Amino acid sequence: FFRTKHHILFYQDRKFKVIEAPSGKRFGVSRELNGKLYVPVERGLLQEVRNQELHVVPGSEIFVGKSISGMSYNSRNNLIVFTRSSGAYELRISANNEHRFHQISADLTNKISVIYRTFELGKNIGLATYDGIYVLDRNLEIAHLVNEDSGLLVNNVGSLFVDRQGILWAGLNNGISKINLDDRFQYLPLKESRLGSTPFDVEIFNDKLYVATNIGLRKLAASPDKLNDQFVQIAKKSVPSQTWALLTIQDKLFIASNNGFGYIDKNDRYSNILSSEISNRVYKIVEST
Repeated sequence: FFRTKHHILFYQDRKFKVIEAPSGKRFGVSRELNGKLYVPVERGLLQEVRNQELHVVPGSEIFVGKSISGMSYNSRNNLIVFTRSSGAYELRISANNEHRFHQISADLTNKISVIYRTFELGKNIGLATYDGIYVLDRNLEIAHLVNEDSGLLVNNVGSLFVDRQGILWAGLNNGISKINLDDRFQYLPLKESRLGSTPFDVEIFNDKLYVATNIGLRKLAASPDKLNDQFVQIAKKSVPSQTWALLTIQDKLFIASNNGFGYIDKNDRYSNILSSEISNRVYKIVEST
């Protein structure tokens, strides 16, 4: 089948069957989900195409005056309808077969100004927005945000596609970007990740990434909005300036700095071993064999 602004065309046995949009209206973005074909009518009701005929989805009166940008299914196998700027809605069917759409994920709506299109990305849902690419799991939790801060050329995204290797391709307003969401390499810019300054050494401690910088010790932690990881300062009073080297040994992270030599425990509490008055600056740590 093919969708145009004013027609849906079904091609079979060298013949076309045509469904016309209601007078004065246009068809919106169509989606084939779980063997069902959905298509909204411009600023109107959501339709399901059955036997090459339009049937109104019960409860979709809520979308009159709204612009639908895509449809998907959540982890409960309920239909989810995304709108351009009015949030997302879940179709819930009561015991007496009453169909009603409920607005969901207000938190998601607050983060995203405009959802241009939605796309099925295998086990995930992709949102092409003016703020970058949001990848949601089937519980509608944000799994990834890819935008200019994390290396995308521009934030204006028009289309998304996942190939057989799981690579995400994004159609932008100035070209195409190729994104490996499963790549363990992450770009952490100085400014946006709040690293703040030159990293001299890195170490994994207590399942967190610690970085020695020329303005102190930093730890990578989730930001309050859970969209981008950011660095927070650790042991600010004890290690306020240049930190040169880190070394993890068992339950301690040893730190070489301008303030001497010490360590932090798993609760990020600092203990001093050698003050700078004794050792002067410490630039390197080596574990004895």
